[in-house]
Formats: sequence, structure tokens, C-alpha cells
Amino acid sequence: MNARLRNEQSWRAVGSLMILAVVALATALVYTREVMVPFVLAIFIMVAVAPVVDYQVVRLRVPRVIAVTVAFLLVVALLGLLGVLLIFAVQTIVRTAVEYSEKVGEMAEHLFAEFNQHRVQIDQARISNELEARLPGIITQAAGTATSVLTDSFLIAVFVIFLLLGRDSRAVR
Repeated sequence: MNARLRNEQSWRAVGSLMILAVVALATALVYTREVMVPFVLAIFIMVAVAPVVDYQVVRLRVPRVIAVTVAFLLVVALLGLLGVLLIFAVQTIVRTAVEYSEKVGEMAEHLFAEFNQHRVQIDQARISNELEARLPGIITQAAGTATSVLTDSFLIAVFVIFLLLGRDSRAVR
């Protein structure tokens, strides 16, 4: 009986510690959200660029600092190209936000006509006005979210440099 009681108490202690660990991890992730997204992106970039650095260091016998610099310039060029494309896309979306909201308004009016045919009463004017008023803001907010990746690019670049410098290319063989 005494051993069974100790076993049950240890399982309760383990369960309680697991719950506390999950709560602590969730709290830490909430507070580190601003840094974790660029860090995860940097890990993906590092995984993509690491073979270039490894090839330069192992096969071409280039010093690691120079190989990382070349890889970093490659990443900066690719991110710059991506940034330019993203800026053009965001500008186009913002320019055409009014057109999108008008199209959604037209689609809503068509939907309301279908509802009226089936004798379903809806306050059409209020819903149409709400849609047309809110849609440009939603589109602009989505574009702002997309461009926030560019603002984090400096932090991503720093993470990529340190991740690439910290790798041992000879151990990867």
C-alpha cells in the first residue's frame, strides 16, 4: 500500500510539473513572439544556404568567414529581390483596395437579391456599407502584415550570420 501511494504521488507530481512546464513555455512564447518568428525564418534560410558555405569551406578551401560573407551576400540579394517584389505587390493591392471593396459590394448586392427571391429579409444597406467601409482596412492590414517580414529582415540577417558561423562544415560530411 505504501509503495502504491508513493507511485500515485510521483505521477501527480510529474503531471503537475508537466502542466507548469506547458504554462511556462506558452508564457515564454507569448513574450518572445517578436524574436521567435525571425529566428525560425533564419533557421530556414540557414538550412537552405548551409550547403553553399559547406561546399566553399570543404571543397574550395575558402576561409569560413569569407564563405559566410559570400553566403550572406547571396541571402541579402535574394531578400532584396523578394522585398522589391513584395513592395510592388503591396502597392498594387493598396491601389486597388477600393476596386476590391466595390466588387465585394456588388457581390453582396447579388447575394441580397437571391435572399429577397427566397423571402429572407436582410438589412442590405447596412451590411453593404459595413463591407465597403471595412474592406480597404482589412486589405491594408494584410499588406502591412506582409511587409512586417521586411522590417524583421535585419534581425533575420543577424541570426543567419551567427547560425552559419557556428556550424562546423567538416562535421556535416
